[in-house]
Amino acid sequence: MYKHIFFDLDHTLWDFETNANITLKWLFEEFNFPEKGLHSLEEFKIIYHEINLQMWADYEQGRVDQHTLRYKRFYDSMLRLGIDDIEFSKLLGHHYLEHLPKRSTLMPGAMQVLEYLQPKYKIHLITNGFDKVQQQKLINSNIDHFFDVVVTSEFAGYKKPSREIFYFAISEVHAYPSNCIMIGDNYDNDVLGAANAGINQVYYNPEKKAYIGQTPTHEIAHLVELIGIL
Repeated sequence: MYKHIFFDLDHTLWDFETNANITLKWLFEEFNFPEKGLHSLEEFKIIYHEINLQMWADYEQGRVDQHTLRYKRFYDSMLRLGIDDIEFSKLLGHHYLEHLPKRSTLMPGAMQVLEYLQPKYKIHLITNGFDKVQQQKLINSNIDHFFDVVVTSEFAGYKKPSREIFYFAISEVHAYPSNCIMIGDNYDNDVLGAANAGINQVYYNPEKKAYIGQTPTHEIAHLVELIGIL
């Protein structure tokens, strides 16, 4: 039935939270946060993740641009911690994006599933990330060779859950919605976005988050469950 498999990257194949926490710890130590009066790495990580999540939602809805996202998530985090220093925040944003893609932790089962799928299907990515950053993640985690086409929101000019980015991706791989399936962890972006473009979906939901709306074509808690579906 399917010829083309589209994956999301962050939180689906690439373990964003683990890799981000390693990078945040590096920033904390490299830039000597305790010298600035910030002694809790855990507090910094919690605040950053909360603000980053909201900033990405704003970016996906077009309320902030790429440049603003890259530094303001750190500026707002520092403000919450009592430091008003925009140049320091820009420095953190630069080094974060330089070092984050070097991390290589994958979600459990990701490599096994990609190795299983590759002989059977054409495998692609649709991600709201930035071109250079996402490509570096793929290369450094040694999974770049699995993908025929990588569609980022920066490349396509559209962001998930817009149906246009799915149409763009289908056109890029010369496919039809009926012979594609989308796999991702974000219900709005990956499930509803794909469904609105006429594409079947697999909702990767390891935390079993509740959702209201359309039932995904498939729902899994572990990536290896794909072996029983595809």
